[in-house]
Amino acid sequence: MSSGFIYIWFDKKYKRYYVGAHWGTIEDGYICSSDRMRKSYRRRPEDFKRKILKRNIETRDQTFLEEHKWFSFIKEEELGVKYYNLRKHMWGHWTSDINSSLNIKQKISIKTKEAMQNPEVRKRYLEG
Repeated sequence: MSSGFIYIWFDKKYKRYYVGAHWGTIEDGYICSSDRMRKSYRRRPEDFKRKILKRNIETRDQTFLEEHKWFSFIKEEELGVKYYNLRKHMWGHWTSDINSSLNIKQKISIKTKEAMQNPEVRKRYLEG
């Protein structure tokens, strides 16, 4: 079963870290979203060690909030230097929006149903 977790990678060759979040399982093979870190990992996986900082986070939104909390421990001047992370702002990640995978027809249907809950909109619709 999928859940969220926060992880930190350590690159022992360059003494550099990467903090991230993932929705999935700890064993699913996910590395990270940083191209730079992922390329380094693929070239020399023996130099990297991952530690799980927090696991079993129940929702995607909570996962990204927790990730942001861990980002707050990183100093701005350490971004891109001591950390592979280049930014530490809160992401509005597409996976946290359950409607992101809907097609246009489905989105219109949902919005129409929501609008029909408004008595004025419903009255105008029924009056033609």
